[in-house]
Amino acid sequence: MIEAAQAGCSPEALDEDAMCPICYEVMLEPVVTQCGHAFDKRCLHTVLKIRPSCPVCRTELQTNVRFSTCVALCNLIQRT
Repeated sequence: MIEAAQAGCSPEALDEDAMCPICYEVMLEPVVTQCGHAFDKRCLHTVLKIRPSCPVCRTELQTNVRFSTCVALCNLIQRT
């Protein structure tokens, strides 16, 4: 994961939604879980190896499915 400064913006300029709730860094590849929460793809895959549940709401997640890229968050991060 990269820090906000490395992404070319200040942490204050980024909306909370652009930050991964696992590592608290700017999401490089935001993906959405079945329960609707967004995480950086690498962080989510790392966490799911340990426990197959959402780090935010603890909903059990299917780990054999491909998580969808969150295009809206990708666009937000690219604009900041």
